[in-house]
Amino acid sequence: LQDQATVILRNISVNSSNDDKLVAEGALGPLIKNLKAARKLIQEQAAGALRNLAVNPANKSRIVEDGGLLPLVALLRSADKGVQEQAAGAIRNLATDDTIKVRLAQEGALLPLSNLLRHQSEAIQEQAAGALRNLAVNPKLRDLIADEGAITPLVDLLKLPNLKVVKHATGALANLSMNVRNKARIVQDGGLPRFIALLRSGDEQVQELAAVALRNLSVSADAEVKVVQEGGIPRLIEMLRSQDESAREQALLALRNFSTSPENASKIVRERGLAPLVSCLRSSEEKVNEHAIVVLRNVAVHAEVDLETSREVGLPPMVSLLRSPDERVQEQAIMA
Repeated sequence: LQDQATVILRNISVNSSNDDKLVAEGALGPLIKNLKAARKLIQEQAAGALRNLAVNPANKSRIVEDGGLLPLVALLRSADKGVQEQAAGAIRNLATDDTIKVRLAQEGALLPLSNLLRHQSEAIQEQAAGALRNLAVNPKLRDLIADEGAITPLVDLLKLPNLKVVKHATGALANLSMNVRNKARIVQDGGLPRFIALLRSGDEQVQELAAVALRNLSVSADAEVKVVQEGGIPRLIEMLRSQDESAREQALLALRNFSTSPENASKIVRERGLAPLVSCLRSSEEKVNEHAIVVLRNVAVHAEVDLETSREVGLPPMVSLLRSPDERVQEQAIMA
């Protein structure tokens, strides 16, 4: 009966419209208790139900208050793959809450999640990488995650054909790369060539996250040189032709950092980057306009191609941007 009841609760929890009723009827307590059941099936179904309920922001704190964190963290070390996947999925959903992020670290979730990145099951890898991606949003947890050995297996996951796993691994590394200590670790573990390769991924979200990681790493002189050597600039220029404005923005931010170097500015010109940069001036997104202007200005200054730039850019796009409602765009257009 316990098995059947837990399975039924999990099935009901799939429909988010049932969340409030389940919680109001007191389902959280028995589900959390069943995380400690002797039977693996009951553990898996209870963790799966909590995973579904934890999608609702209102339920996250309730699960924590009712003592759900510690048994979920304990189940990450289960010998059963189904239990591990559901526990990692529940923690992934809980980890979108800023307060719970810290609690999860305090309860010891970082090490078992890092270990699960090396699991043979891609479903488990996806949930573990997604959980670490959410946890790494907190700046104070980024070095702690790296200290638990997460960077090397995350970089290894970038080689997989499974785009869901790759997306979360790239997102986790993009977040981790915002801390100074982690930049060198990611480069040492071979992250740069993988990010550059992912700029040509068939998934635009993966492209965007890879560009974010490269942008973060580009503030390091050593990493900047390696990005250029690995062919990063041509692929970032390709992204400027994307129909996804967010992807274009991230590519521009990376190029904005790279273009402060005379050598890189000249490479942007050699790689025929001026035309796609000019097309970004016609974007409806003000941030894309602003970043494109700065890159063009950097190229004009550092590559000494003022005449070529002016011929490719032409007056109409610049004049149009002088009428922008965004004062920063106006300012950058005047300076260019």
